[in-house]
Amino acid sequence: MHKNPIRFVLFATLFFSSCKPNVKVFKENKILGIDVSSHQGIINWADVKKARIEFCFIKATEGGDFIDKKFKENLIQARNNKILVGAYHYYRVKKSNALQFKNFTSVVSKEAIDLPPVIDVEYFGNNSLHDKTNRDKFISNLKEFQSMLEMYYGKKPIIYTDIKFYNELIKGNIDNPLWLSDLHTKNLNYLDSTQWLFWQYNIVGKIKGIDSTVDLNMYNGNLDKLKNLKISKSR
Repeated sequence: MHKNPIRFVLFATLFFSSCKPNVKVFKENKILGIDVSSHQGIINWADVKKARIEFCFIKATEGGDFIDKKFKENLIQARNNKILVGAYHYYRVKKSNALQFKNFTSVVSKEAIDLPPVIDVEYFGNNSLHDKTNRDKFISNLKEFQSMLEMYYGKKPIIYTDIKFYNELIKGNIDNPLWLSDLHTKNLNYLDSTQWLFWQYNIVGKIKGIDSTVDLNMYNGNLDKLKNLKISKSR
């Protein structure tokens, strides 16, 4: 999900040029969504809705002070086109939870989003996590951060991560709802169906309304169940 523009383009060109997008998951009974940031540029959200996109996660913040410049615009336009919206924060292990909490909540109000907030945790940019001592501290800090968000939004945050990070750091340590990135399988049958809510299955997708590539996702359930995830606006 996290993208350094130059490094990502080079990586995507070299790696994904030999991989075919997993088009078999496009079935009529699947609830499809996207996740976006400023890297997608100007988005025609009316066309996105016509492409059968029911939900989207929009990058809001990163670390203690970064705010995605397209967040507010994407949020407003997605909601105007009746797409269920969520917001994600890229978690930086070397930044304090207090700063990261303040950054995210100052941008993302309870009233702004439909879906629970997302904490994006990855190795990218967090190389210190390869050390076991830092891993133990990370798990403790992440538990604290998710509790802060849960108290504020009234819903347990969703954890976004890839399969390697999940197996090495999240599995058995964090029991939040899971949004898993796995680009090399046709299904997530190796996980119990109760273990994941969202699956990011393609990061070089193409849909109407977005000129660049975009991350494609699937929800583990029907539309009514997805709507039941909505946070309470009365809090």
